[in-house]
Amino acid sequence: MLFIEFQINLNNELNILKYRNIDDDSWYYLYIDIETLNLLVTNYGIISTWKIPTKITNADNPTTSKIINLKYFGADIQLFCGNNTPFYLPYIEQNY
Repeated sequence: MLFIEFQINLNNELNILKYRNIDDDSWYYLYIDIETLNLLVTNYGIISTWKIPTKITNADNPTTSKIINLKYFGADIQLFCGNNTPFYLPYIEQNY
């Protein structure tokens, strides 16, 4: 399973996506367009959550859902996590 981080305000043709394997501490970076990001989330996304730096991410809060609310060049859009694969909630309940 991968953790994927990206900004919620996308203003470029190619946006930086940060990702890592849950069993690895190394982060990797990738430039991605909005269409490819949408396909990634729709086909492989399980859950989304807001990451607040230096705070514990908790799965039981209003910022965790199957819907990702973004702005793309100022327009409100939503991406839907389409994969219903169960996963171990404590993976996201950490400060990384």
